[in-house]
Amino acid sequence: MNLIILNGNIYTMNKRNPKAEALFIEDGIFKNIGSNKEISELINKSSLVIDADGKTILPGFIDSHMHLAMFGSNLYECNLVGTKSIEELINKVKDYISSKKIPKGDWVIGKGWNEDYFNVKRLPNRYDLDKISKEHNICLTRGCYHMCVVNSNVLDEIGINKENHEINNGIFDIDQNSVPTGICRESAMKLVYSKLPKVSKDRFKEYIKLASNYVLSRGITSLCTDDFMLPGIEWQNVIDSYTEMNRDGELKIRVYEQCLLPTLEYIKEFASKGYKTGIGDDHFKIGQLKILTDGNLGTRTAYLSEPYSDDNSTFGIPQYTQNELDNLILTATESGLQIASHAIGDKSINMVIDALEKLPEEYKKRDLRSNIVHCQVTNDRLLKKFKKLNIVANVQPIFLNYDIHMAESRLGPSRITNSYNWKTLLNEGIKVALGSDSPVELPDTMLGIYSAVTRKDLNGFPNGGWFPEEKLTVDEALHGFTIDAAYSSFSEDIKGSIEIGKLADFVVLSENIYEIEPENIKNVKVLKTFIDGKLVFDIEKI
Repeated sequence: MNLIILNGNIYTMNKRNPKAEALFIEDGIFKNIGSNKEISELINKSSLVIDADGKTILPGFIDSHMHLAMFGSNLYECNLVGTKSIEELINKVKDYISSKKIPKGDWVIGKGWNEDYFNVKRLPNRYDLDKISKEHNICLTRGCYHMCVVNSNVLDEIGINKENHEINNGIFDIDQNSVPTGICRESAMKLVYSKLPKVSKDRFKEYIKLASNYVLSRGITSLCTDDFMLPGIEWQNVIDSYTEMNRDGELKIRVYEQCLLPTLEYIKEFASKGYKTGIGDDHFKIGQLKILTDGNLGTRTAYLSEPYSDDNSTFGIPQYTQNELDNLILTATESGLQIASHAIGDKSINMVIDALEKLPEEYKKRDLRSNIVHCQVTNDRLLKKFKKLNIVANVQPIFLNYDIHMAESRLGPSRITNSYNWKTLLNEGIKVALGSDSPVELPDTMLGIYSAVTRKDLNGFPNGGWFPEEKLTVDEALHGFTIDAAYSSFSEDIKGSIEIGKLADFVVLSENIYEIEPENIKNVKVLKTFIDGKLVFDIEKI
């Protein structure tokens, strides 16, 4: 059987043939693209014909960086997104323990809180969580996933107290008496995570199924996802779970796995098993090595070259020395792994670039397409090196919903002008791939496009947009979520645009986002999502 789409308002993201009316799809591939007349002539007795009724059709969206399993775990565990006070947080977790009948002595895991949304702007602490329960181990992770808060039981279990609270590359917050408060930043949080219950492959698969259903409803057909970051699961089980789901026909989306391997030993073990970038098929593929080089601005753990403007006692928290990072990137490159480095602060970005510049010439001559993920604080010198080294800027426009209310106080008036500068990146000739970093923000491409073209939060603030000179056009934003996102993962030859010979992944929208007011883009719905020419989401069947 073949599929024919007629009467579509089709934007192809193919600069040679940017518009079309109709599609002919067979064996999961776009076989012909053209006018209604041209494609109608291809109808035969095995054709399924769909009248698009003038609706806008786009290539399937590609989220260039997220955490699919972690988003699925949020849907499964205690979801604290949108919590407005510490009292509400306490009550939500109490209700969760009661509804799930969690036995005493077990772990209680919640995610998504942000103190900046509380009515009283303070961090929760161990004593708040002790009010929830002193008979459970409670770990509640902030929405940025660079900080968590735990109750006294957990601090006792990991041996953190007044006399013992120092840790490399992280912080256990303490009060004026040097008593730990329960706030754990960066590697301190990782120590807590190392004690969490193990995640079985069956549970992991459930997370992926839950998350996949959501992202398909938002038109996302492919994604680059770091799932090794999920606490409680070994990286081999992540790969095995995806491989089994793909084999059994349970993997609904296309996955390019960003592999978080934080040490040389992990990278060498990974490579010894034959894994490298590109291994796999069109539904599940080994992607980049994910390197976490710093934290984030919200928790003041992003690594800056000058102190934070609102706390001059700190530059942030680097996760590696320069020598350690040099060795990681060299070993990964020698092992055939593309690089995707989380780097938010200008100092951490500079460290990544330094490591890439030190690679032997034989590697630098290759098409490495290293990604710097987030790259929020830059400068002119760094951007010139992006271009020279063909580094992809992998950014998340939806971050503006929170960050415009916080970033300038962290960075000050001078540095902020070189931050979140996506139009400047494009003008410098740098490839810009867009994503969500879900579950830090929702994996909703319409919200991402809205943020990119308006430079406003989801409530429409500020009038005119935040640093409006950095607004993207709708077309630029769409390229970032389609063909340029495909480029970031070496897959622009098979997806990211509607072209003959490419995978038949596409979406149907409720409105034409090129023609409506930019402020209304966030309200546009995905009506249908197709992968391999097969309908995988239909809003009418919800």
